[in-house]
Amino acid sequence: MNKHNLSNGRNFGYGKQMNYAAKQALNDRYGEAGKYATKASHLTRFKQFSSWCKENGIRDVRYIGKEEVKEFCTELAISVTSKEKSVSYAQNQISSVNVVLSAIRGDNKLAVSPALAVGERTHIREATPLSLDRDNYAKALTCLNTAEAKVALSLARELGLRLREVGLFRPREAMNQYLKHGVIDIQRGVKGGRTAARLIKPTQRQLQVISNTQQVLAGKNSLVDGAGSFTKWRSEFYREYYQSGAYAHIGKFHDNRAAFACEIYKQITGKDAPVVAGQRLVDKGIDKNAREISTQILGHHRIDVVASYIGSSR
Repeated sequence: MNKHNLSNGRNFGYGKQMNYAAKQALNDRYGEAGKYATKASHLTRFKQFSSWCKENGIRDVRYIGKEEVKEFCTELAISVTSKEKSVSYAQNQISSVNVVLSAIRGDNKLAVSPALAVGERTHIREATPLSLDRDNYAKALTCLNTAEAKVALSLARELGLRLREVGLFRPREAMNQYLKHGVIDIQRGVKGGRTAARLIKPTQRQLQVISNTQQVLAGKNSLVDGAGSFTKWRSEFYREYYQSGAYAHIGKFHDNRAAFACEIYKQITGKDAPVVAGQRLVDKGIDKNAREISTQILGHHRIDVVASYIGSSR
Protein backbone atom coordinates (compact mmCIF):
# COMPACT_ATOMS: atom_id res chain seq x y z
CA MET A 1 0.00 0.00 0.00
CA ASN A 2 1.31 3.47 -0.87
CA LYS A 3 1.65 6.02 1.91
CA HIS A 4 -1.09 8.19 0.36
CA ASN A 5 -3.66 5.49 1.08
CA LEU A 6 -2.94 5.87 4.78
CA SER A 7 -3.64 9.59 4.75
CA ASN A 8 -6.86 11.07 6.10
CA GLY A 9 -6.43 14.01 3.73
CA ARG A 10 -8.62 14.83 0.78
CA ASN A 11 -8.77 12.01 -1.77
CA PHE A 12 -6.66 9.89 0.59
CA GLY A 13 -3.75 12.29 0.32
CA TYR A 14 -3.56 12.31 -3.47
CA GLY A 15 -4.61 15.95 -3.88
CA LYS A 16 -7.61 18.25 -3.87
CA GLN A 17 -8.96 17.41 -7.33
CA MET A 18 -10.45 13.96 -7.91
CA ASN A 19 -9.05 13.63 -11.45
CA TYR A 20 -5.58 14.69 -10.31
CA ALA A 21 -5.79 12.16 -7.50
CA ALA A 22 -6.75 9.50 -10.02
CA LYS A 23 -3.75 10.34 -12.19
CA GLN A 24 -1.32 10.18 -9.27
CA ALA A 25 -2.80 6.94 -7.96
CA LEU A 26 -2.47 5.32 -11.38
CA ASN A 27 1.18 6.41 -11.50
CA ASP A 28 1.65 4.73 -8.12
CA ARG A 29 0.05 1.55 -9.39
CA TYR A 30 1.68 1.27 -12.81
CA GLY A 31 4.76 3.46 -12.41
CA GLU A 32 5.31 6.92 -13.87
CA ALA A 33 7.29 5.49 -16.78
CA GLY A 34 5.47 3.07 -19.03
CA LYS A 35 1.89 1.81 -19.35
CA TYR A 36 0.96 5.21 -20.77
CA ALA A 37 -1.95 3.92 -22.85
CA THR A 38 -3.34 1.91 -19.94
CA LYS A 39 -3.22 4.87 -17.58
CA ALA A 40 -4.69 7.23 -20.16
CA SER A 41 -7.59 4.90 -20.92
CA HIS A 42 -8.45 4.40 -17.26
CA LEU A 43 -8.20 8.12 -16.55
CA THR A 44 -10.38 9.10 -19.52
CA ARG A 45 -13.15 6.72 -18.45
CA PHE A 46 -12.81 7.63 -14.76
CA LYS A 47 -13.30 11.33 -15.58
CA GLN A 48 -16.86 10.52 -16.61
CA PHE A 49 -17.43 8.99 -13.18
CA SER A 50 -15.81 11.94 -11.41
CA SER A 51 -18.06 14.32 -13.37
CA TRP A 52 -21.07 12.29 -12.25
CA CYS A 53 -19.81 12.52 -8.66
CA LYS A 54 -19.51 16.33 -8.86
CA GLU A 55 -23.03 16.57 -10.27
CA ASN A 56 -24.16 14.68 -7.21
CA GLY A 57 -22.23 16.87 -4.78
CA ILE A 58 -19.26 14.52 -4.22
CA ARG A 59 -15.80 16.01 -4.70
CA ASP A 60 -13.72 13.71 -2.51
CA VAL A 61 -13.14 9.96 -2.97
CA ARG A 62 -13.37 9.52 0.80
CA TYR A 63 -17.11 10.14 0.52
CA ILE A 64 -17.74 7.63 -2.25
CA GLY A 65 -19.33 4.42 -1.01
CA LYS A 66 -20.69 1.25 -2.56
CA GLU A 67 -24.12 2.80 -3.03
CA GLU A 68 -22.73 5.68 -5.09
CA VAL A 69 -20.82 3.31 -7.36
CA LYS A 70 -23.90 1.13 -7.80
CA GLU A 71 -26.03 4.18 -8.63
CA PHE A 72 -23.54 5.21 -11.31
CA CYS A 73 -23.63 1.66 -12.69
CA THR A 74 -27.41 1.77 -12.77
CA GLU A 75 -27.27 4.84 -14.99
CA LEU A 76 -24.82 3.04 -17.27
CA ALA A 77 -27.18 0.06 -17.42
CA ILE A 78 -30.01 2.37 -18.47
CA SER A 79 -27.77 3.80 -21.20
CA VAL A 80 -27.05 0.27 -22.43
CA THR A 81 -30.72 -0.66 -22.45
CA SER A 82 -31.58 2.48 -24.42
CA LYS A 83 -28.77 1.69 -26.89
CA GLU A 84 -26.92 4.90 -26.01
CA LYS A 85 -23.86 2.85 -25.03
CA SER A 86 -22.59 -0.58 -25.91
CA VAL A 87 -22.25 -3.27 -23.25
CA SER A 88 -18.52 -3.45 -23.87
CA TYR A 89 -17.97 0.29 -23.38
CA ALA A 90 -20.09 0.37 -20.23
CA GLN A 91 -18.15 -2.60 -18.87
CA ASN A 92 -14.87 -0.83 -19.63
CA GLN A 93 -16.10 2.27 -17.79
CA ILE A 94 -16.91 0.23 -14.69
CA SER A 95 -13.59 -1.59 -14.88
CA SER A 96 -11.75 1.73 -14.93
CA VAL A 97 -13.74 3.00 -11.96
CA ASN A 98 -12.82 -0.20 -10.12
CA VAL A 99 -9.14 0.19 -10.97
CA VAL A 100 -8.87 3.87 -10.06
CA LEU A 101 -10.82 3.63 -6.81
CA SER A 102 -8.73 0.62 -5.81
CA ALA A 103 -5.53 2.53 -6.58
CA ILE A 104 -6.63 5.59 -4.58
CA ARG A 105 -8.09 3.70 -1.60
CA GLY A 106 -5.63 0.82 -1.47
CA ASP A 107 -8.39 -1.80 -1.35
CA ASN A 108 -11.14 -3.35 -3.50
CA LYS A 109 -14.08 -2.73 -1.19
CA LEU A 110 -16.00 -0.65 -3.75
CA ALA A 111 -15.44 -2.95 -6.74
CA VAL A 112 -18.49 -3.85 -8.80
CA SER A 113 -18.80 -6.68 -11.34
CA PRO A 114 -19.10 -5.06 -14.80
CA ALA A 115 -21.03 -8.04 -16.19
CA LEU A 116 -23.52 -8.09 -13.32
CA ALA A 117 -23.99 -4.33 -13.50
CA VAL A 118 -24.62 -3.84 -17.22
CA GLY A 119 -24.86 -7.35 -18.67
CA GLU A 120 -22.59 -9.75 -20.49
CA ARG A 121 -20.96 -8.91 -23.79
CA THR A 122 -22.84 -10.88 -26.37
CA HIS A 123 -21.14 -10.13 -29.68
CA ILE A 124 -20.81 -13.29 -31.71
CA ARG A 125 -19.24 -13.14 -35.15
CA GLU A 126 -21.66 -14.14 -37.87
CA ALA A 127 -19.64 -13.28 -40.99
CA THR A 128 -16.44 -14.96 -42.16
CA PRO A 129 -13.54 -12.46 -42.00
CA LEU A 130 -12.63 -11.45 -45.54
CA SER A 131 -8.88 -11.87 -45.12
CA LEU A 132 -9.33 -15.56 -44.25
CA ASP A 133 -9.36 -15.89 -48.05
CA ARG A 134 -5.68 -15.45 -48.80
CA ASP A 135 -6.44 -14.14 -52.29
CA ASN A 136 -8.25 -11.21 -50.67
CA TYR A 137 -5.36 -10.76 -48.26
CA ALA A 138 -2.82 -10.79 -51.11
CA LYS A 139 -4.82 -8.17 -53.02
CA ALA A 140 -4.91 -5.93 -49.94
CA LEU A 141 -1.15 -6.22 -49.53
CA THR A 142 -0.65 -5.28 -53.19
CA CYS A 143 -2.80 -2.18 -52.71
CA LEU A 144 -0.66 -0.80 -49.89
CA ASN A 145 2.01 1.63 -51.05
CA THR A 146 4.70 1.50 -48.38
CA ALA A 147 6.76 -1.39 -47.06
CA GLU A 148 5.92 -0.29 -43.51
CA ALA A 149 2.17 -0.60 -44.15
CA LYS A 150 2.63 -4.00 -45.78
CA VAL A 151 4.48 -5.46 -42.79
CA ALA A 152 1.93 -3.87 -40.44
CA LEU A 153 -0.87 -5.74 -42.21
CA SER A 154 1.21 -8.92 -42.25
CA LEU A 155 1.80 -8.77 -38.50
CA ALA A 156 -1.92 -8.46 -37.88
CA ARG A 157 -2.89 -11.22 -40.28
CA GLU A 158 -0.12 -13.72 -39.54
CA LEU A 159 0.36 -13.14 -35.79
CA GLY A 160 -3.10 -11.94 -34.82
CA LEU A 161 -1.87 -8.66 -33.38
CA ARG A 162 -4.00 -5.63 -32.51
CA LEU A 163 -3.06 -2.33 -34.13
CA ARG A 164 -1.17 -1.04 -31.05
CA GLU A 165 0.66 -4.35 -30.75
CA VAL A 166 1.61 -4.09 -34.42
CA GLY A 167 2.99 -0.57 -33.99
CA LEU A 168 5.06 -1.47 -30.92
CA PHE A 169 6.15 -4.94 -32.06
CA ARG A 170 9.94 -5.38 -31.94
CA PRO A 171 11.00 -7.98 -34.50
CA ARG A 172 14.62 -8.21 -33.34
CA GLU A 173 13.49 -8.88 -29.78
CA ALA A 174 10.97 -11.46 -31.01
CA MET A 175 13.57 -13.25 -33.11
CA ASN A 176 15.96 -13.39 -30.17
CA GLN A 177 13.19 -14.91 -28.05
CA TYR A 178 12.54 -17.52 -30.71
CA LEU A 179 16.21 -18.44 -31.08
CA LYS A 180 16.60 -18.74 -27.29
CA HIS A 181 13.27 -20.30 -26.27
CA GLY A 182 11.56 -21.52 -29.44
CA VAL A 183 8.60 -19.18 -28.76
CA ILE A 184 7.84 -15.46 -28.77
CA ASP A 185 5.89 -13.65 -26.06
CA ILE A 186 3.64 -10.79 -27.18
CA GLN A 187 3.71 -8.15 -24.43
CA ARG A 188 4.21 -4.70 -25.95
CA GLY A 189 1.04 -2.73 -26.51
CA VAL A 190 -1.27 -5.43 -25.18
CA LYS A 191 -4.77 -4.38 -24.16
CA GLY A 192 -5.26 -3.13 -20.62
CA GLY A 193 -1.59 -3.49 -19.68
CA ARG A 194 -1.93 -7.24 -19.27
CA THR A 195 1.21 -9.13 -18.33
CA ALA A 196 0.16 -12.79 -18.57
CA ALA A 197 2.34 -14.83 -20.92
CA ARG A 198 1.07 -14.75 -24.50
CA LEU A 199 3.25 -17.31 -26.18
CA ILE A 200 3.31 -18.13 -29.88
CA LYS A 201 5.41 -20.90 -31.34
CA PRO A 202 6.04 -19.34 -34.75
CA THR A 203 5.65 -21.17 -38.04
CA GLN A 204 7.99 -20.59 -40.96
CA ARG A 205 5.46 -18.17 -42.45
CA GLN A 206 5.37 -16.18 -39.20
CA LEU A 207 9.15 -16.19 -38.91
CA GLN A 208 9.35 -14.83 -42.45
CA VAL A 209 7.00 -11.97 -41.53
CA ILE A 210 9.14 -11.16 -38.47
CA SER A 211 12.29 -11.24 -40.61
CA ASN A 212 10.69 -9.02 -43.28
CA THR A 213 9.63 -6.54 -40.60
CA GLN A 214 13.15 -6.40 -39.23
CA GLN A 215 14.53 -5.66 -42.69
CA VAL A 216 11.97 -2.92 -43.34
CA LEU A 217 12.70 -1.24 -40.01
CA ALA A 218 16.39 -1.08 -40.88
CA GLY A 219 17.67 -0.74 -37.34
CA LYS A 220 14.64 0.90 -35.74
CA ASN A 221 13.01 -0.98 -32.88
CA SER A 222 9.42 -0.70 -34.09
CA LEU A 223 7.11 0.87 -36.65
CA VAL A 224 6.15 3.55 -34.13
CA ASP A 225 9.80 4.53 -33.69
CA GLY A 226 9.90 5.46 -37.37
CA ALA A 227 6.92 7.82 -36.96
CA GLY A 228 7.87 9.30 -33.59
CA SER A 229 4.65 8.48 -31.76
CA PHE A 230 1.92 5.87 -31.83
CA THR A 231 -0.76 8.46 -32.59
CA LYS A 232 1.10 9.77 -35.63
CA TRP A 233 1.90 6.28 -36.91
CA ARG A 234 -1.70 5.13 -36.44
CA SER A 235 -3.05 8.10 -38.39
CA GLU A 236 -0.59 7.60 -41.23
CA PHE A 237 -1.25 3.88 -41.42
CA TYR A 238 -5.03 4.18 -41.36
CA ARG A 239 -4.92 6.88 -44.04
CA GLU A 240 -2.97 4.55 -46.31
CA TYR A 241 -5.06 1.51 -45.38
CA TYR A 242 -8.32 3.16 -46.38
CA GLN A 243 -7.16 5.34 -49.28
CA SER A 244 -5.10 2.64 -51.00
CA GLY A 245 -8.07 0.30 -51.44
CA ALA A 246 -6.88 -2.36 -48.99
CA TYR A 247 -10.02 -1.89 -46.90
CA ALA A 248 -12.20 -2.72 -49.92
CA HIS A 249 -10.65 -6.18 -50.11
CA ILE A 250 -10.52 -7.24 -46.45
CA GLY A 251 -12.63 -4.79 -44.43
CA LYS A 252 -11.77 -3.59 -40.94
CA PHE A 253 -8.15 -3.93 -39.88
CA HIS A 254 -9.19 -5.66 -36.63
CA ASP A 255 -10.88 -8.40 -38.66
CA ASN A 256 -7.43 -9.76 -39.49
CA ARG A 257 -7.33 -11.04 -35.91
CA ALA A 258 -10.54 -12.92 -36.61
CA ALA A 259 -9.01 -14.49 -39.72
CA PHE A 260 -5.97 -15.49 -37.68
CA ALA A 261 -8.22 -16.97 -34.96
CA CYS A 262 -10.19 -18.98 -37.53
CA GLU A 263 -6.94 -20.48 -38.82
CA ILE A 264 -5.80 -21.33 -35.31
CA TYR A 265 -9.13 -23.05 -34.62
CA LYS A 266 -8.80 -25.17 -37.76
CA GLN A 267 -5.19 -26.08 -36.95
CA ILE A 268 -6.30 -27.33 -33.52
CA THR A 269 -9.54 -29.09 -34.47
CA GLY A 270 -9.01 -30.00 -38.10
CA LYS A 271 -12.36 -28.37 -38.90
CA ASP A 272 -13.47 -24.93 -40.00
CA ALA A 273 -14.45 -22.47 -37.30
CA PRO A 274 -18.21 -22.22 -36.65
CA VAL A 275 -18.43 -18.80 -38.33
CA VAL A 276 -16.96 -20.32 -41.50
CA ALA A 277 -18.90 -23.59 -41.46
CA GLY A 278 -22.15 -22.07 -40.25
CA GLN A 279 -22.20 -24.38 -37.23
CA ARG A 280 -19.92 -26.15 -34.77
CA LEU A 281 -18.43 -29.25 -36.47
CA VAL A 282 -16.60 -30.79 -33.50
CA ASP A 283 -17.82 -31.96 -30.11
CA LYS A 284 -18.04 -29.46 -27.28
CA GLY A 285 -14.91 -30.70 -25.52
CA ILE A 286 -12.71 -30.23 -28.58
CA ASP A 287 -14.34 -26.89 -29.32
CA LYS A 288 -13.75 -25.65 -25.76
CA ASN A 289 -10.11 -26.72 -25.85
CA ALA A 290 -9.59 -24.82 -29.11
CA ARG A 291 -11.21 -21.73 -27.63
CA GLU A 292 -9.04 -21.91 -24.51
CA ILE A 293 -5.86 -22.12 -26.58
CA SER A 294 -7.04 -19.33 -28.89
CA THR A 295 -7.88 -17.15 -25.88
CA GLN A 296 -4.30 -17.39 -24.63
CA ILE A 297 -2.76 -16.77 -28.06
CA LEU A 298 -4.97 -13.76 -28.72
CA GLY A 299 -4.21 -12.26 -25.32
CA HIS A 300 -7.67 -12.37 -23.77
CA HIS A 301 -8.66 -13.40 -20.25
CA ARG A 302 -12.14 -14.73 -20.95
CA ILE A 303 -12.92 -17.64 -23.25
CA ASP A 304 -16.29 -16.20 -24.29
CA VAL A 305 -14.59 -13.28 -26.07
CA VAL A 306 -13.29 -15.67 -28.74
CA ALA A 307 -16.84 -16.00 -30.09
CA SER A 308 -16.38 -12.52 -31.58
CA TYR A 309 -13.63 -14.01 -33.76
CA ILE A 310 -14.71 -17.55 -34.60
CA GLY A 311 -18.46 -17.66 -33.98
CA SER A 312 -20.79 -19.41 -31.54
CA SER A 313 -19.93 -22.58 -29.65
CA ARG A 314 -23.53 -23.82 -29.78
